[in-house]
Amino acid sequence: MINQIIPGTRLKKRATADDRNYIGLDFLSSVFSVTSGLVLSQIKELSGVDAPALQNWIKRGWVANPVNRKYNIDQVARILIINMLRPALMLEQIACILGYINFDADSDPENEDYFPESRLYDLICKIIDLCTDDDNFKTKNLDMYISRAMREYNYLDPGKQTRVKNALKAVIAAYEATLLIDRSVSLIENFE
Repeated sequence: MINQIIPGTRLKKRATADDRNYIGLDFLSSVFSVTSGLVLSQIKELSGVDAPALQNWIKRGWVANPVNRKYNIDQVARILIINMLRPALMLEQIACILGYINFDADSDPENEDYFPESRLYDLICKIIDLCTDDDNFKTKNLDMYISRAMREYNYLDPGKQTRVKNALKAVIAAYEATLLIDRSVSLIENFE
């Protein structure tokens, strides 16, 4: 069965009592329910992203600087999104997608146009789940899945909704490419 890992992490998914996958904001909220932020070693354990890579992302402005060496929920979500997409896209392309929504990693959460990366990560995870069945990843109904996942964000102005939807399409396409890359590598590894 494909898609057993929480996107952007090294952790396996688990189902909740109501048979929903424990991913996205549910997952992030549980991590942050016991801490005010994650330190670099926890980020590495969670995602597999090593210190030099993360420091490079910060230096380039793709991830905001931690406060007191701790990364908040939106910074961690951004790291997981970048990590999830980097097998299929160049880092500059990933930064373009994220910048398309919030302009930069230091966007002001108090700005009415700001869309939290933790919410974006949640949408990505929900859509990935909707596109996944037992053995396949199907994007045939992607527009419907995106609309369904975005129902709770109908308060966003139409321009922002369009930007988020367009970014989600690009992210899901890159995620699908990552799955194909993984499948190809697996096939190559099984050559006789």
